Amino acid sequence: EIFTEQEKERELELKVLQLQINPHFLYNTLDTLHWQMILHKQEESANAVIALSNLLRYSISKGDGVSTIEDELNQLENYLTIQKLRFGNRFDVEIHCEPEILHCLIPKLTLQPIVENAINHGLKGKNNYGKLEIRGRAEGDHVLITVWDDGIGITEEDLKKIRENRFESKSTGLGIKNVSDRIMLQLGMEKAISIESKYGMGTTVYIRLPLTAFQKGSLPSHVDGSEKLK
Repeated sequence: EIFTEQEKERELELKVLQLQINPHFLYNTLDTLHWQMILHKQEESANAVIALSNLLRYSISKGDGVSTIEDELNQLENYLTIQKLRFGNRFDVEIHCEPEILHCLIPKLTLQPIVENAINHGLKGKNNYGKLEIRGRAEGDHVLITVWDDGIGITEEDLKKIRENRFESKSTGLGIKNVSDRIMLQLGMEKAISIESKYGMGTTVYIRLPLTAFQKGSLPSHVDGSEKLK
């Protein structure tokens, strides 16, 4: 009951935040900035503005909080476009996902906080070029998504805290425990996230989801599994 009440409070806080933002004003402003940058031949910055607009549209759109893996990956690319601009292309990203899982369900904003942790706590601390890989495949009656980075890794002490839910990422309000809780609440999958890491050698996060295919009517109207990154 306490968990349910806390989840309701988080939903209400999100709704209050959404009400404070006028989406049309926000998108129109970003569109104006985008064209100003195009006129001044600032193409890289213009692409980042479009990526931010797409990401915000996805984040604050109405719905039940569930999306398709395809849409989630598309929005992750928007996020990575911004991060690559911010970090000056100091890391390379590879995304490989089996086509048969693209229309399976995933809570919105599952991958972004995990990738954000990989960048800010793993790759950011490296002195040289870094690598980030996101892979997805079917495994029996589950979907397995892995997020791997060759960053500085996690100490055994901090890894123990994460596994015991005593450590939350300070870089984002959507920490690993929050992501795991939402997968359990929205898709009924317990122990959905596990982590392996060796300090100085990198980190791998495993995300397990039920192999639940997209069904028409089961998602909010803005998600149809076909929207592509522009």
